[in-house]
Amino acid sequence: MIEFVRGKLVSRTDDSLVVDLGGFGMRIFVSKFSLTHFSAVVPGQEIMVFCQLRLREDGADLYGFYNQDELRIFRLLNTISGVGPKSAISILNIASLEELVSAISEKRADLLTSASGVGRKTAERIILELSGRVVAPRADEVVKKMEIDQDIVETLVGLGYRKDEAQRVISKIDASVQDINSRLKLALKILAKR
Repeated sequence: MIEFVRGKLVSRTDDSLVVDLGGFGMRIFVSKFSLTHFSAVVPGQEIMVFCQLRLREDGADLYGFYNQDELRIFRLLNTISGVGPKSAISILNIASLEELVSAISEKRADLLTSASGVGRKTAERIILELSGRVVAPRADEVVKKMEIDQDIVETLVGLGYRKDEAQRVISKIDASVQDINSRLKLALKILAKR
């Protein structure tokens, strides 16, 4: 089993990295969380990525993560019937690990269904199977912040911004700013500077 790879970054896309591993260019699919953390790495610079190899009938895919915590959650999600690697990455893309674990701990299926390809039944199955296996301190606070951020994203989309752009801006706002109006004003301020 491949636990991690270390090599030079060749390039990146919206959902993957290409890493030179001793003359082999490996495409590694990553979550938005990991991509954000790897954004400071420039091509030619060495990078270490925690990995999970998934074999398919027609090939193999390598999924990569910035840290072992994200890899652990990815592996847990993949143990659930109906959740494959692409769905797991989609779930990891909706929120930070702390927010995701909090949503599971607080049994908030509605927050999990915002992931592409995850319906109500799958979200409920995730909660049922992972509730006792993941622990989130301060889960209620985190879920409240997630709800506020989800409302802000919907508002920004209604104003004509792309959903991924709105989510990226929201992730840049300091967590200490908790009031919905203050968070929305900051998001609009950041978007106006672009």
